[in-house]
Amino acid sequence: MLLQDKAYLLFSRPQGETSLWLSLLTERYGRLQLTFKGGQKKLASMPTFSELAIAWRAGKQSGGWVTQCETLAYQMPLQGMANWSGLYANELLHRSLLVEQPVPALFAAYQQLMDLLRSSGTERSQMAWALRRFEWLFIAEMGYALPQQTREHQPLL
Repeated sequence: MLLQDKAYLLFSRPQGETSLWLSLLTERYGRLQLTFKGGQKKLASMPTFSELAIAWRAGKQSGGWVTQCETLAYQMPLQGMANWSGLYANELLHRSLLVEQPVPALFAAYQQLMDLLRSSGTERSQMAWALRRFEWLFIAEMGYALPQQTREHQPLL
């Protein structure tokens, strides 16, 4: 069965001579682990932290094989601290999310984080704010958010 979705590449590692093992964050399927045959050359030409259109064939157990991978729109690469912040967000998602557990709110939050990191330039306070906002949404989606009201339903100040 051929499946398609929008995705961001979180992590990749070589698998054999020309293939890659990918960890992707997708909008409808959550985090996926897929094999991209011949992907080392194709993925090297794609800008990092860009939204991808991906199609894959699902495996019998989990995972599958990428059949198509294209950049949806060219995005400027992140530079300096913005790049480190993006790598941190990728590591957080790759290590924390279960495979094939959809979390659409995190996909939208990740998109917004990438936009904020690109627009922040070299302004560290804006990058820090964007990253803390993403972390807050992440822990809320994982069920660990701090309460925002008292027991009497009064807002915390």
